[in-house]
Amino acid sequence: MKLEVVINNACQKLKKNNIKSALLDSEILLSEAINKSREFIILNLKNDINEKDYHYYQDMINQRSKGKPIAYLTKKKFFGKMNFISTIKF
Repeated sequence: MKLEVVINNACQKLKKNNIKSALLDSEILLSEAINKSREFIILNLKNDINEKDYHYYQDMINQRSKGKPIAYLTKKKFFGKMNFISTIKF
């Protein structure tokens, strides 16, 4: 499945669950799932996602649609230009 389709589907699901930053969240979680930057994703929307990464992504989207914060899902929190990485297990 193409990255573009995966993002659009996830974005729609998040919007249905009243996640206001649905597109941004979809991109951030996909970035985490495939271990690539958001810039890479935006420039390579026609690339396919492998099945393992897709299932991991769907799991994160399901959790996010229930309101779980992005920082909990990615274990990262951006503050200004600094990136903090958590070692705490949730």
